[in-house]
Amino acid sequence: MNTPLYLLGPGALGMGLVRHLNNFVHLHLLVKPTHREHISVLIKQLAKQGHTTAPVVETSLPPKRLCATSQLWLCCKAYDLQAALKPMLGRISEFDCVVLCCNGLGVYQEVAELIGSGTPLVRVLCSTGFAFDPSGNVVQSGHLKFSISSAAKHQKQLHAIGDLLSLTGADLTFEKTVALAEWRKALANAVVNSLCTIENVKNGELLTNSGLKQQAILLLDEIRAVARCEHFDLTSPTNEAFFSGIANHAENLNSTLLDVRRGSRTETLYILERIVHIADSYGLAVPTARHTLERIKQVEARI
Repeated sequence: MNTPLYLLGPGALGMGLVRHLNNFVHLHLLVKPTHREHISVLIKQLAKQGHTTAPVVETSLPPKRLCATSQLWLCCKAYDLQAALKPMLGRISEFDCVVLCCNGLGVYQEVAELIGSGTPLVRVLCSTGFAFDPSGNVVQSGHLKFSISSAAKHQKQLHAIGDLLSLTGADLTFEKTVALAEWRKALANAVVNSLCTIENVKNGELLTNSGLKQQAILLLDEIRAVARCEHFDLTSPTNEAFFSGIANHAENLNSTLLDVRRGSRTETLYILERIVHIADSYGLAVPTARHTLERIKQVEARI
């Protein structure tokens, strides 16, 4: 494929995508000049791992002339999204497609309003864990897996992104709606990432620690209740299937816990705040979610 792909937000997820996509597209990392040295180190680490690496564009904006099929992939954290995207807004219409990869509820709608209706927007959510080890290497947990979705009018771009991701050998799920895709991903992030981060443990602790597992079940029930208020059915996966999925990654440390250990802000706080806010708007009591949110705030306050 000759599609130029510009990736904004080269953290663990972004660099993981570089590792998998760079053999199939002309990929460029968009970074501020002040971040170039740090990103260059990450690029060298990928090269040491035997992966083709992407050139770094030393600016928050791509070159003056864009190919008609250029794509912009947004991989920054949800809480950084507006600030990261703002310098790009004047040229968004030049891109054939914008691909939104960060976690979060309502993020698609937020970006859609920012970029306007003229540029197709595709939602991609990754269920594979990517993290940096102490040496700066990108470590992948589990098989590559994505859910992808878009508005009905952007089906052409949706399937183009699906075709690209399929080249990596990833498992793909085409969700019926973007909102449902965001809710399903938020369910996992809000439960596994928050509880295991609070306790500073591997994911598998949710299976072996009966008290922690009971908290997870209560949190699952509350989030599903909030989703029902928004007319989304999250009964699938069942609790049994949910915990079975964790068993496949029992030895992993989730991305939120790794962020905390590196002294970084987390997306889980952003997601939990959104869930509790929606619950409050319906007058729905979510004591477990609220307590979990307060404990995550305490964790971040110590960073």
